[in-house]
Amino acid sequence: MRFLLAALQLALLGGCVSAGPSGGLQAQWQSSQSWGERLGSAAVAAARDPGTWAPLAGAAVLSIGSLDEELSDWAADEQPLFGNQASDRSDLLRDLSIYSALVTAAVVPAPEFGDRVQNVLLTAGVLLADGAVTEALKAAARRERPNGRGDLSFPSGHASEAAAGSVLALRNLSHSALSPGARRAAQTGFVGVAAAAGWARVEARKHFPTDVLVGYAIGNFLGNFAHELLFPESARAGSLTLAPLQDGAALTVTLPLR
Repeated sequence: MRFLLAALQLALLGGCVSAGPSGGLQAQWQSSQSWGERLGSAAVAAARDPGTWAPLAGAAVLSIGSLDEELSDWAADEQPLFGNQASDRSDLLRDLSIYSALVTAAVVPAPEFGDRVQNVLLTAGVLLADGAVTEALKAAARRERPNGRGDLSFPSGHASEAAAGSVLALRNLSHSALSPGARRAAQTGFVGVAAAAGWARVEARKHFPTDVLVGYAIGNFLGNFAHELLFPESARAGSLTLAPLQDGAALTVTLPLR
């Protein structure tokens, strides 16, 4: 839990100290909303995202009877997508999602180099927090893995980290000048990589399908929650800032160009 608190503190502190004339991170704190309202609205938005509630609904269905175990046995026996390299492929796909989040954070348009560095630090902080939350839930649930090796099956850390990475990568790209077609292609690619990372864990007999679905939902929720909290739409829509001066005040209006 200390690791989680440190990661969240890093992310929040980074958001407080930055300034950006293009509607960057500083604009997020210039709001009439209280902290409770901010946290609540970010949580609601993240929970309403289909990537959060749909996997949870799927996990609930698979929890009926022995569906979860039967699907797990079939996937591990047949290995229809990844064969006997499922474990290695799950690591590769998880890492690809994480690197995508960090790279997109580094290349997203920013007025100064320091803003790009901060974007990367914020993204890394969210990913670290996601890992800490998942590990804490594993320690609490103590579900035995399908292969019988260990009791840290629920939820899937690979699925959670891959989902968080894909969400953060997509959210970072939302600040870029990509065309709608390119964004749809990126969304399909990132989501596909994250989903494949989770499925590979099932084929590798490391997780039950419900472990993967819940892990994906957790990563998707945390990624969206952090982005809604740190990069609210109101900040990207523009900002109005009043700064006191020695002989009066300066009113600055920032409007997005795209």
